[in-house]
Amino acid sequence: MDLEPSNAEFQVEKTTALLFTLPTEIVCKIFTHFLPTYPLCPPLAGPLSPTLLTHVYRQWREIAIATPSLWRAITFSTYGYNRPGDGHLHIVKMWLQRSGGYPLSLEIIEGFPGFASAAVELIIPHAIRWEYVKFHSLPTDLHTIEGSLPLLRQLDLGPDCSIDDPLPALGMPLLRTVALDCSYAELSEWPIALPWAQLTSLTIINTIPERCAPLLQQTPNLIHCTLDLIQDAYDDLPHIILPFLKSLVLTGEPAAPTTAFLAVLEVPALRTLHLPHVSLGEEDPSKFLASFISNSGCTLQELGISGPRSLQADDAYRQAFPSIPKFSFS
Repeated sequence: MDLEPSNAEFQVEKTTALLFTLPTEIVCKIFTHFLPTYPLCPPLAGPLSPTLLTHVYRQWREIAIATPSLWRAITFSTYGYNRPGDGHLHIVKMWLQRSGGYPLSLEIIEGFPGFASAAVELIIPHAIRWEYVKFHSLPTDLHTIEGSLPLLRQLDLGPDCSIDDPLPALGMPLLRTVALDCSYAELSEWPIALPWAQLTSLTIINTIPERCAPLLQQTPNLIHCTLDLIQDAYDDLPHIILPFLKSLVLTGEPAAPTTAFLAVLEVPALRTLHLPHVSLGEEDPSKFLASFISNSGCTLQELGISGPRSLQADDAYRQAFPSIPKFSFS
């Protein structure tokens, strides 16, 4: 029997030996690149989880546990768990402790009854470290937050975030990006008073012009805006000036044109426009779009058209706007 190690085994042993000679700082960098790029949250266990790094070698475990940046992005998703309990919450608590004083990226995207509240109890003491936060359900425990959220840069509120009583105004000096899902709530029902004027990026899902137009009047510094409009306006809308808006994306498939909404927008800095073909009207979409561009005084660099239409329609857009350098059709 051949007891000599194979060449492949020798190479593995050699590589492993080299790994143990690397400086701790280099190993930390390698570990960081093993995880999803922050602020994306890795799973609490399994592949792409920092927990996996603690199960390979004792030296790796010691380095991983002592590296706060590996534990600062935490998901509270219960997908894949039959019944998350104290053990699940213990893992989250351990990650919070290991993250030290680092800013946090947090997701609460699914929860069994009582789980979300228990999870929020764990993260409220760390509110001053919240940097990127996604809540798909918003427990009333958030009322216990005091002071400000000094590091919060991005806030994503899902369809179940409406609660009866609004939260007190919280200081959010760095907040620039907000996403709201209005599937089950009107904008007026959102529990958190947001600093609209300082936002540079806004996404609103499942809304109508009458609800979002007054809000857009309060966001003069927007640079990027994504709106999922389910219908056009039936009532008169206020004039909306967004002097710095560079990118406007209308998603979804409204049952009718949204020309009434587009007609009240003035976006002189607009460079990228993506919208459904039906949004521009059925008679002469190119004519309406030309009017929109002229009234805004913008110089489009990219036009994206989505939804059902004929091939002739695509050609018509290109012919009508030869000065636009980039088109995309989907």
